[in-house]
Amino acid sequence: MKLMTNISHRELISEFRAMKVDAVVVGNEAVSSRFGVSFSLDEIRKLSESFHCYMLLNELYLPSELPLVQSWLNDLKTTNIQGILFQDFAIVEMTREMGWEIELMYAPDTLNTNSATLNDLAGLGISSAFLAREIDLETIERLSSRVKMPLCVQVHGVMYMAQSRRPLLTNYASETGMVLSDPSYLMQANGDERLAWIHEDRYGTHVQTQSELVGLDFLHRLSQAGIAWGYVDTQFMEPMYAIEIVNLYMDALKSIKEGTFNKDIHAYRLLLQGLGKGHVYDQGFFNDRTVYKIEDVRRMENAKKGE
Repeated sequence: MKLMTNISHRELISEFRAMKVDAVVVGNEAVSSRFGVSFSLDEIRKLSESFHCYMLLNELYLPSELPLVQSWLNDLKTTNIQGILFQDFAIVEMTREMGWEIELMYAPDTLNTNSATLNDLAGLGISSAFLAREIDLETIERLSSRVKMPLCVQVHGVMYMAQSRRPLLTNYASETGMVLSDPSYLMQANGDERLAWIHEDRYGTHVQTQSELVGLDFLHRLSQAGIAWGYVDTQFMEPMYAIEIVNLYMDALKSIKEGTFNKDIHAYRLLLQGLGKGHVYDQGFFNDRTVYKIEDVRRMENAKKGE
């Protein structure tokens, strides 16, 4: 398994280059969401010359927005980027019509949970897929054994929760008189102690966890299962902390290759504990299995009988 991460601060570029990070994800505010730093085309061109570089085109675009996406694709084809993380299948058609053979990683946030669907997509020319964060480790292992394309799994960082095309922060501010002075805010839902990041861009309002997914303990099993990429999301991280986290996971993946992970994992846990002061960690859905209530099971059975 290799490590992929996004560049959320420009200060990370030289450090990631020195660390020889396996792949980086970049974005631009015109066509990307939840990307960290908005890089210009010239910056992306330079980054693609020294990194295995993926472009983030992760929106479901309106018809009126597709000409802008097409223009970006035309320009990106002149760079050395290796792949595109996408959600809108218009991008598949556009690259096909351009005759551009580029790696297309299907990354729809929550939808990639089914091996049959992913294998159908592989038959349509999709190169790889980013699995949903809402599935447990055993399901990931089972999917990896059945799916005929490389898979990516998030192993650290904040997680996507929701998105609305409406400018919810702007609407709230206009109703309450709140002055929006920060790029993002922490919010708390009624009746829930957990906090979540909320921010707004040209594609609407985005909500992400404040807590960071920690998949360190599961790296060995993910690697043994054949997962191609482990993704570290550095959004909302301070630069030095992001460097330390990415370096930790790089070292852990190296120890897996060298066969020393089981011996080294305790030291990695202690290091993570030291780094994590002021950070909220959890293991996401890795250890969570879907549990159905009996009434839900009966409802599904009755629905099948009525087919």
